[in-house]
Amino acid sequence: PGGSFTPGPGTDDQNIQSVLEQQGITPDMFETVSKVLDTTFAGSVRPVIMKTDLSYEIADTDPLIRFTLLPGQYATTVLRELMKGDPLHMI
Repeated sequence: PGGSFTPGPGTDDQNIQSVLEQQGITPDMFETVSKVLDTTFAGSVRPVIMKTDLSYEIADTDPLIRFTLLPGQYATTVLRELMKGDPLHMI
């Protein structure tokens, strides 16, 4: 059904189902919202690989990073990749 959500058997899905039940949220509520917004909550397709025109410079000691993304892509994803390093150095 368009927009309905039925969790599967995984641990995360069981946790989600538990929270939904505690809050009194039923699968048909997702369908109702779907009809009001004229959309579905069945997930979305996003490219696995992002391409961007990335440029950077160092201003004093601060990095200045410029890039553009397509709709639905997140700057935090790009920045997280740029900042990857030893987790102990990130503290």
